[in-house]
Amino acid sequence: MPFVVKNRSEQLTRRPAPRRLGKEVLDMSANPPPPGPTVGQRLDETIERIETELRHAVSYVNDAVLPQVRKESISALRTAAETLHTLANRMDASQNQPSQDQPKGPQP
Repeated sequence: MPFVVKNRSEQLTRRPAPRRLGKEVLDMSANPPPPGPTVGQRLDETIERIETELRHAVSYVNDAVLPQVRKESISALRTAAETLHTLANRMDASQNQPSQDQPKGPQP
């Protein structure tokens, strides 16, 4: 026998009787909780894994990346200093040379 609703208020509040199979009652509208960890537990585990990975990343940067960056930066600064020293020597030498070799006025 189908469940007939006479008006809208009955439709929202009234449910059909649960189906019975032997001694067990099957209520199709009831949703049992999913098996396994809850959402909160899964979030806690995920946050813990993120924190662990972040600690590993910070450790890697401190132990491997920073020393290499410092080494390469020092080398680059020394090369730049040598280049600037050479340029300064050339500028000093050009000022001490007679000005006959240098054309006067703007260059085309």
